[in-house]
Amino acid sequence: MALSMDITSSQFIQVGQHTDKGSALKVTISQDYAYVAEANNGLAIVDVSDPSNPIIVNQFLKGTTVEDIAIEGNYAYMANDASGLAVIDISDPTDPIVLGTLSNGNQALGIAIEGTYAYIAMGNGGLVIVDISDPSNPVEIGSYDDDTGTARDVQVRGSLAYVADGLDGLEIINITDPTNPVEVGEVQDGATAMGLYISGNYAYMADHLDGLEIINVTDPTNPTEIGQYDDNSYVYDIDISGPFAYIADTERGFEILNITDPTSPAWTSRFDDGGYSRGIAISGTIAFVADGYDGLEIFDISNPLSPTEIGQTDYGGEALGVSVKGDYAYVANGYEGLEVLDITDPTNPAKIAQLDDGGYSRGIFTSDSYAYVADYGVGMEIIDISDPFNPVEIGQFDTGPNLRNVFVSGSFAYLPDGTNGLKIINITDPTNPVMVGQHDDGGLAWDVYISGTLAYLANDGSGLEIIDISNSSNPVKVGSLYDGGSAEGIDVRGSYAYIADYDDGFEIIDISDPTNPVEVGQIYDSGFAEDVKVYGNYAYVSEGGTGMEIVDITDPTNPVEFEQINGFDGGSDHDVFIYQDYIYLADGLNGIEIFKWVSPPSIPLSLVLNDNQNSSVTLEWDEPLADGGSVITSYNIYRGTSASNTNLLTTVSNSNIYVDNAVNIGTEYFYNITAVNLVGESVSTDAVTITPYTTPSTPQSFELNLDGDSHVNITWEIPLSDGGLSITDYYIYRVVSLENLIKIGSVSGSTLNFIDTSVVQGVAYYYAILAVNSIGEGALTEVLDISIPVDTITETTTDETTSTVTDTDRITVIDEDTITVTNTTTSENTLGDTIAIGSFISLGLIGGSIVFLRYRRS
Repeated sequence: MALSMDITSSQFIQVGQHTDKGSALKVTISQDYAYVAEANNGLAIVDVSDPSNPIIVNQFLKGTTVEDIAIEGNYAYMANDASGLAVIDISDPTDPIVLGTLSNGNQALGIAIEGTYAYIAMGNGGLVIVDISDPSNPVEIGSYDDDTGTARDVQVRGSLAYVADGLDGLEIINITDPTNPVEVGEVQDGATAMGLYISGNYAYMADHLDGLEIINVTDPTNPTEIGQYDDNSYVYDIDISGPFAYIADTERGFEILNITDPTSPAWTSRFDDGGYSRGIAISGTIAFVADGYDGLEIFDISNPLSPTEIGQTDYGGEALGVSVKGDYAYVANGYEGLEVLDITDPTNPAKIAQLDDGGYSRGIFTSDSYAYVADYGVGMEIIDISDPFNPVEIGQFDTGPNLRNVFVSGSFAYLPDGTNGLKIINITDPTNPVMVGQHDDGGLAWDVYISGTLAYLANDGSGLEIIDISNSSNPVKVGSLYDGGSAEGIDVRGSYAYIADYDDGFEIIDISDPTNPVEVGQIYDSGFAEDVKVYGNYAYVSEGGTGMEIVDITDPTNPVEFEQINGFDGGSDHDVFIYQDYIYLADGLNGIEIFKWVSPPSIPLSLVLNDNQNSSVTLEWDEPLADGGSVITSYNIYRGTSASNTNLLTTVSNSNIYVDNAVNIGTEYFYNITAVNLVGESVSTDAVTITPYTTPSTPQSFELNLDGDSHVNITWEIPLSDGGLSITDYYIYRVVSLENLIKIGSVSGSTLNFIDTSVVQGVAYYYAILAVNSIGEGALTEVLDISIPVDTITETTTDETTSTVTDTDRITVIDEDTITVTNTTTSENTLGDTIAIGSFISLGLIGGSIVFLRYRRS
């Protein structure tokens, strides 16, 4: 199935991984816990209080390669390969905490602790001495390197450090002054020193191809080899208990030697279960073995003549082949057999079933309801996977120990069977597979692809072989091409065969004429190409330990490397399978890694701006139509004062709304946004503009004054801010209470005063005002008050028509608030009427005019 997206505008990212495999390298014991150093899987802490039932309580720093570990008190000191030294607080083994780290660019391969110093075998950097008096701040204070060996292990006794220095053998270094270590002695015999144990006057050295070497170090300046045990295998580590040496041998398991006579170590016993023993530690009558394939193995050695395995913590197998069908990935997982993973969520694959018959599953092909497993030890296994949760082996065809792959087409399974060439198996009855034909003309047949009536065979030793299989009982070679490489994987599309050549990289062969295949393109980058799958215009080449290479094959005569991923991650890429835009990589010890092409998201939709009328702008938008294949993690908000010049304002996560509170009223702003996922940022939306407005601020210089006629003259100045819009009105309120405002009038926005004529003498009044624009009313001013005084009555006053009255007999003051009419001629008022001061009084005809008077207090 071809990938659906255009990967030229995308990036390749890892979205998921499944591995239950840790390649155990070293182990050390402290109290009831085993601390297992693992390749690519960090530190495993195992509760071994019951050795027959070890329980993993924590898997720490996954993804890190831990080469060695030393325990001192509540601290674990880890030699973390390229990452250097890590100091871990293990006071709670179920919850370890990193306290400090130190890296100097070399590989930390071995470690010993003495007092407040850590002595690190730092690979090509020799011996490095680190002050750990402050565990949170380790400091390198001294080093010794003779620039020739590779320091792999270190032991400290007194003032001497003993270093297993690879090809330089054993080096003895005086560390009396830790800041200035000095070599005082050396033994070198041409082998590769891997591990050390110092006991009494002897150094016991695990010397790889030379087995166990015993060196007398009574005189450190003149160390002398006095004994050796060599079984022609690969010795990596050693521990001593009583008269016995226990050695970890990657080829022969772990062995026990009697060293009562150091000059003549004698083989005592061995335990070998087909694993890959790398490290060993002895605690009482229990041996703990770090097995690269089988995890932590625990042995009862109370009888050294007959060690017995009593417990195991297995971290899984080694993913070597993968095939995907529906929601499930089927993994050929080395010694762990067939594993079935639920990949409904590719970011979180989960193992749901396993079938292990003790072989070594190397390749896999799924068809209909069956998985066909190439088992390197026992041949082809046919497994019914109609129920993925319960795979059942129903058939087997024994090819011997060479089968690495299988291809099924129609009623036949085609087996590239190493030195036995191509075998054709009739699988009409899957419970009883039968060989019907074979083709073998030498070499090592590693992979095969069937197209029509032709089989294309990747043959290490013969290159590409093209075999006519129209007669399954008599397959006939019709063409071949060999350029001296090691063809290991093959895929065919149209007129081209694509070869993963272990020695020569990636090759493209024109097979339009099967009788005359011609190489037309090649990429060689020193990788170790093991498998290839072609989809669309790209070839995905798994390259052993150097990662996966993606090659643009649009022009087969000029293949171009498009991307290199996962290089040197400690895995060993063996097989690749592509299904529904996901790439499944069988990465050896790293398990199944899942990748996909991911593009930046599409443009966010429906950007809307809202003025909140409180000096802020709210942005709202809808998520993009496409997330690009990866969850949108955030949105970038851009703002500026022109559409062509916006700058990043902020980033928001988990929200489709943002309130910008840092705006100036009346200023025009332009906004645009982008969506962001794991690989990048979308194209920006078009800029949307808004000018934020608000209501006016309070009017300034608000005052109350009495005018000359007992009115209230209210005055003010314009507000500091009109809210970005012109002021249309001012509203005048009498304040009975803050909850009871009575609007008594309004004036236009150009008027700055108001006269209240509706007041009564002797009453106190409270006023507040506010400004109004087209958005609404602004805030009220503070409340001011004014009292209206009572008048003192004068006996004469000016009438409203300019006449003057001097006849004082016409009125009488009754009290200070009223007057009484006492004399009148043709008056509208009658004698004795009581009239309130301030009211008009008609006094009748005086001098030919009707006089109206209004009295006031003077």
